[in-house]
Amino acid sequence: MIAILGAGAMGSRWAAHLTLNPANPAPSFVDDRLVTTSKRTLHFRPHASTGKADITLPIAHTTPAQCPPAKVLLVCTKSYQAHAALKQTLKHWPEPPPILLFQNGMGSQQAILDSWPQLNIYAAITTEGAFRPEPHSLVHAGLGQTIIGPLSEAAKTNGTDGLMQELAPAGLDLLAEQDVWPRLWRKLVINCAINPFTALCRCKNGEVPEQALFKQLWPELRQELQQLLQIAGMMPSQDELELMVFDVMRNTAANRSSMLQDVEANRVTEIDDINGYAARALKDAGLTHRTNQQLWEQVRALGH
Repeated sequence: MIAILGAGAMGSRWAAHLTLNPANPAPSFVDDRLVTTSKRTLHFRPHASTGKADITLPIAHTTPAQCPPAKVLLVCTKSYQAHAALKQTLKHWPEPPPILLFQNGMGSQQAILDSWPQLNIYAAITTEGAFRPEPHSLVHAGLGQTIIGPLSEAAKTNGTDGLMQELAPAGLDLLAEQDVWPRLWRKLVINCAINPFTALCRCKNGEVPEQALFKQLWPELRQELQQLLQIAGMMPSQDELELMVFDVMRNTAANRSSMLQDVEANRVTEIDDINGYAARALKDAGLTHRTNQQLWEQVRALGH
């Protein structure tokens, strides 16, 4: 059984795909706020390319104390929720299974590694698109790939083969990568360049380049993000960085970023772990961080 911490778009997408495979043990959402175990229904719309009709799926919903032994724990919460949610869950599990982190931004991964260095902890980066038009509905909006790699020393020793085998029944495109940190840093930079503008300008990813705010801030932001990657040991030119960012904008043009969705739903955003993390890292290195700081403050000023 695969346990899922976080019943948002990411967690619901994995729950739906795992449930659709009858040969796979049913997944379960795990929530320490529940009093008793229960089931919830998820109205799932498969990707249009599959030609499949909408379907209503029953998804188990249990407490950590009552959860059957899990082979994998998918942590699909927001970045600012991940550490506390994992702490509440693991106190009931003396022998935790491999843990796969799906968080945006940077910072939550390091906090989790610091707290549980002995565990098998992995990271996932996905280009799959999904959104929830209503609390118990999910639309698989975009096909993509999920890249998985080890973070902890234990995970590096054990490798990814067993984890990939457990996740294969979901039927999603998975790719194992031994050194996943460069992917996490590149994802951070892309999120820094796109997400705050979608939230501030209320636009889709593909509309960001035409926004006046983006045109004004991009030259300096590009320089800061190049320096951020240099801190991580990566040496792209500014032209290479711009090509990477604009490719993502073009390839995900119709997507509405998670930050935009959070703002529209009056939820807390992950800006602290995206442009906020970038601003802090640059400042600590004695580098210019003004534009990331500005975007961080402007999104926080939205009150979410």
